[in-house]
Amino acid sequence: MTLRLNFIVSFCALALLLATPASAQAEARSIQEFMTYQEKWPEFVLSGYVWQLEGRYAVISGNTLTFPQCPLTFLLTSDQVRSRGNTGVVEVKGKLAREDNKLVFRVDSLLSRPKDLERLRTMRFGIDSSNPAEWYKVADWGHQRAKFYDDKELEKEAADLDRNGVLTEFRRLNPADEAGLSRLLATAREKRVDGDLTQQIVHESLQARLTNLRRQNFSDAGYRDLLVLASQELPGSTARLNPWPVELNAKYLANPTSVYAQATPEERAKLHRLFTANVTTERILHDARPDGSNGFDIADRLQADVPEQVELIRKYKDQGLTAQQARVPLMTRSQLLEFCQRLDREGLAALATETKRKWLLAREPLYRQEGARGLTDLADQWMAMLQDQSAATQLYIDAWRVNPQYTPASDWLSTHGYQLVNGTWVPEGQVATMPVSPAEQALRDGRVVAGMTRLQVQSALGGLPTTQTRIVTSQGVSEWWEYREAGVLIHFTRSKRGGESLVESIQSVQRAMPEDVER
Repeated sequence: MTLRLNFIVSFCALALLLATPASAQAEARSIQEFMTYQEKWPEFVLSGYVWQLEGRYAVISGNTLTFPQCPLTFLLTSDQVRSRGNTGVVEVKGKLAREDNKLVFRVDSLLSRPKDLERLRTMRFGIDSSNPAEWYKVADWGHQRAKFYDDKELEKEAADLDRNGVLTEFRRLNPADEAGLSRLLATAREKRVDGDLTQQIVHESLQARLTNLRRQNFSDAGYRDLLVLASQELPGSTARLNPWPVELNAKYLANPTSVYAQATPEERAKLHRLFTANVTTERILHDARPDGSNGFDIADRLQADVPEQVELIRKYKDQGLTAQQARVPLMTRSQLLEFCQRLDREGLAALATETKRKWLLAREPLYRQEGARGLTDLADQWMAMLQDQSAATQLYIDAWRVNPQYTPASDWLSTHGYQLVNGTWVPEGQVATMPVSPAEQALRDGRVVAGMTRLQVQSALGGLPTTQTRIVTSQGVSEWWEYREAGVLIHFTRSKRGGESLVESIQSVQRAMPEDVER
């Protein structure tokens, strides 16, 4: 009783297992599906289950038939053998049995079936070609069949069906559907769709990401990630183009999808570089300032990442040059030198020299406000930047005029071959040919004349006076120097506006001094 109950339970379970496929399709089960029940075959012998199977037979010998990868012997009648046809594919109906303690399959009926390629093509014509899922379903049947029978021709046909399914889905997608394109790309790679179509999907996916980036607030990180992905997915994207294909790029920018789809493999390599170069350029130019003040920085970045963009690089160099030249008077010394170094690198040495001259002239009023020291500092700048001794000399002379007691000015002039003659600094080589002034002649003779400075008087009379008297009034400063041994009293005057005290008059020592003079 227990054995009978177990048999009934097992039979019901097997019936449930097989009922769904059998009722869902009129097609016979394939041999490869039949093999999945191999462990249950003994139970099917007991149940008497009727199988309807189909597949390519391996050998028909006498009244027996075998299928590839199936260990069973299928027993036939002579009439069944004659019904096998010439396609190599048969459908058999029958039951599992046991003979001489060995499992066999007793065939009740046998029919010839079409070849697998014919069946695949028939299935293909029956699908809804606008539905990718139906393409994939038929392709899966072909792949499974091709794998079981190691049929390369059938595998190729199945691959074509997968391609059609992917292509159908590709055509239905919105070009900006980045997520959909990413999923389709994964499908294409999973199904090993040919590289041409897969590469189109890759390109379209990158274009979709670029489109979406442009619709959002600018994200440098987004552009960076896109470029990293492009370098991984687009062969040749880092190979620089020389020269830059202006016409091809214009066509590509106008209609990237169409141009890419029609391109040859060689042209696609160029388009890969154009995509990367254009995205890189777009990323860099986002940072360009309208006034061109960072034109040099933009040009340098373009030069580093997209050196093919010669005209664009030149444009931003020119913008940078114009902007920097406009602000030369406002530059600090370090900014000026950096700018001039840039000009030298660009082969614009003459402009660099003129720029330094422009800066020094613009700064002169500020230096003059600092008096003699400011003028000597400016003179040193002329020497350091331009080695212009003529300009430096004039500034040192101006410094001496502002303050004759400022020794750095007179020392520099003396060191550089200048001599003070009659209140004028002249090159030493010209001193001998210059006419002698009355003051100079008097100095040589040891005399004092009007117009002499205090230093000249000291030089003529051999030192400091015996006595000095000084009076300050609203009109200026008056001084009297008495040289008793020489028997002279010298009167100096200096305007309230400043300048140096000069001899106003010379008197004999016997002459009385003014009564209001306080000794």
